[in-house]
Amino acid sequence: MPPTRRNKGGMMIEIPANTKFVRLHTVMKMVGLSRSQIYKLVSEGRFPPQIKLSTRSVAWVEADVLSWMYGRIAPRLAA
Repeated sequence: MPPTRRNKGGMMIEIPANTKFVRLHTVMKMVGLSRSQIYKLVSEGRFPPQIKLSTRSVAWVEADVLSWMYGRIAPRLAA
């Protein structure tokens, strides 16, 4: 059974077993954006937020980044 966790709203969510974290350098390579542009988009709510791993370490959920990428591609494919 996949692990579950309560989100901020108190609802139980299922966490897929193949969930991966990717660090900033990898995210930059994946999406072709600079560090500052990624953080700007995050602050504007236009890019998935990072997850705090420790006091000085953050990462992104790979599936969230891929979903954002597919969201950018989808309008082009629909045209």
